[in-house]
Amino acid sequence: MTNVIAKLGDVALWVQDKASEYGQQEQAARLKWGAILIVAGGVIGMLAAAFALLTFHYLLAIIVQPWVAELTVAGVAGAGGTACLLAGLKQLRSVSVGVPNTVANIKENLQWVRTSTK
Repeated sequence: MTNVIAKLGDVALWVQDKASEYGQQEQAARLKWGAILIVAGGVIGMLAAAFALLTFHYLLAIIVQPWVAELTVAGVAGAGGTACLLAGLKQLRSVSVGVPNTVANIKENLQWVRTSTK
């Protein structure tokens, strides 16, 4: 987890660096704090989910054997995680990066350079 936070700090510094090159310090500061708050919310949310699963385990262990409760909680959490992962991958695959437009722009620029140097 500390590695992720350190990487986020590196990204925030890089964004701040790039923004200062273009005179966008205020935007970079907002972006940095926004990213920090998102990560903090994610960490707190994961802790809340872990305690909720632990509570569910203890409640289920009252009814059935503890090992059955552990398998049930792990199965439910695994199914939920898999569903989220597959939905996220589907969403990412639907996003177009825009590389063809960039290639078209480069071809257009090359054509312009060829015609302007003749």
